Amino acid sequence: MPRRRAGSTSSPPRSSRQAARAAALFAIALGATGIGSATAANARGGAIDIPAAQASCSLEGWAVDRDPRGLNVRAAPSAQARVLGTLPPLSVDEDRPDFGIPFRITASRGGWLRIEGAHDDPSRSGAPARPTYAGSGWVSGRLVRFKIQSAHGYRAPDTASERVVDLGDDALTDLAMLNGVLACSGSWALVEFVQQQRRDPASQALLDDTDRTPRRAWFRGICANQETTCDSVEQ
Repeated sequence: MPRRRAGSTSSPPRSSRQAARAAALFAIALGATGIGSATAANARGGAIDIPAAQASCSLEGWAVDRDPRGLNVRAAPSAQARVLGTLPPLSVDEDRPDFGIPFRITASRGGWLRIEGAHDDPSRSGAPARPTYAGSGWVSGRLVRFKIQSAHGYRAPDTASERVVDLGDDALTDLAMLNGVLACSGSWALVEFVQQQRRDPASQALLDDTDRTPRRAWFRGICANQETTCDSVEQ
């Protein structure tokens, strides 16, 4: 039998080719259902990158850092930038809803968010007012949250771009958990999320989503109310 030279390649086994073809057909079928499947769309269009350029926006959110030392607010969008101040950690109490320090979001750059107007609320934290940096500065978007009252996610902050998420009548944060806010633009936000539930196409019953692959999409319908929802689902 001839010896294969080092570095040479051969065609994949037939079983591997059949498995790949089946996976592709399954992705197409998911896209056809229109039931909140970002997986098929992501497979078609590839990953959504975090914009490198700075962009302005007008949103609100809150901090979710649990570090007792608080969340650093920096002078520039970099982990090496000077610390201007800190925001108190997420307040967790079994007798009341979790409370994160709220603030306005005015810009993003490279996965960082520029914030201002942060403030504590003893009536919601259940503790005396804590020192809170209220000026303008940058925080990591991975430690920022809000709700998203929208069913549709896009490849870019434009409804004319490819729609990569369609949850029907459900809002994103009703079915998914956010991993972070990666960028913003105007009233849009680029978020990374893991979908935890999905609708059965036939019965519309809620089912556990076993695909916990992190996904990204641009959404509108940002809601900064930590205790309840805002408006109806934005289509």
